[in-house]
Amino acid sequence: MLFYIKQYGWKRNMIRIARISDIDAVLAVINDAKELLRERKSLQWQDGYPDRETIRKDIEKEWLYVNEKEGLIAGVAALVRDPDESYAVIYDGAWLNDRPYFSLHRLAVKKEFYRRGVARELADYLCAATRAAGIGDIRADTAPENFAMRGLLEQLEFRRCGVIYLSRATCRDPKRIAYQKILDL
Repeated sequence: MLFYIKQYGWKRNMIRIARISDIDAVLAVINDAKELLRERKSLQWQDGYPDRETIRKDIEKEWLYVNEKEGLIAGVAALVRDPDESYAVIYDGAWLNDRPYFSLHRLAVKKEFYRRGVARELADYLCAATRAAGIGDIRADTAPENFAMRGLLEQLEFRRCGVIYLSRATCRDPKRIAYQKILDL
């Protein structure tokens, strides 16, 4: 298992798998992201998702990772290892291949840590974890108006593949831009 630790004097930064005891801190990060999306007039995550139950399941499956900075949970992201049913049909494009893949989901950063590289560190780490598991592909999606996430994915050399529609019934605006990155194994 990969584990990232960087130590600066007494300050310790690390990316690790989330524990159930982290759930309230994780939800605080998620709520900051929801607020930011709302301020930017996005409907993404404005329907109650992701909620405590989603996060609890991610933690139980060991899919959720946290990026700790200065002893605080600064960011979170899920590395989903099951096929995403929303990715079964893609419009206005095509996936780069049909090989097994992991998915990057629920990436969020606590507002005190915006613009400090927290999201990029998490995404880079999850790409490395995917590669370490012997999987050569990682997929992600985001709302068309989520320019921050789109920019991050493009900086990380994810390729825009088309449009997917989320299968989650409560989603008010299910249209998402789909991305994929082929990883060197």
